[in-house]
Amino acid sequence: MKDDDPGPTAPARRHRILRAAERLFIHYGPAKTTMGDIARSVGVGVGSLYLDFTSKDEIVSELAAEKSRFVAARMRDAAGSAAPGPERLAAALAGRVIALLDLASGGEHACDLMRCSKSRDFSLGEEPRAVVRELIEEGKAKGELSVDDPEQVIDTVELAFGCLSPPFVYRMERPIAEEKARHLAQVIARGLAASR
Repeated sequence: MKDDDPGPTAPARRHRILRAAERLFIHYGPAKTTMGDIARSVGVGVGSLYLDFTSKDEIVSELAAEKSRFVAARMRDAAGSAAPGPERLAAALAGRVIALLDLASGGEHACDLMRCSKSRDFSLGEEPRAVVRELIEEGKAKGELSVDDPEQVIDTVELAFGCLSPPFVYRMERPIAEEKARHLAQVIARGLAASR
């Protein structure tokens, strides 16, 4: 690199750091990966990492946020391909579990990127929660769902899906987890369906 060459742009540098960290985290786990390991993988000094991230935890958080956005997108796709009404909500909820299973198949420590080792509750995650909120509000507006308090329903859905969330879902065989997710999603969606 020439002295007058500024190097990669900040977004490109961040992307390289995140991809290198993700590979290392999936292979060795976040606990066993150091900032030095990430720096070596990127080909920069450790101090250079701190230009973009204040800590390894911040890198893990950013990767977890990426995974959450992936899960939310898969939920929207599943809802979009379902029949109208409660089936859209059921498809999104089952799609969440399938997306989590797909992420876990990425490597031995892929689960760690979903923060399962630090999770203290059964949260769907902010972006997946927003998808459920949108579907509930849409179903309510169309008279397809009977919901008095959407946030209370989402809290209850989170609790119901706790056994199909990290780390528990990763302890099940995939076909069993998918079947249970579809069944639970149907029970919830039918329970919220407006009487006709």
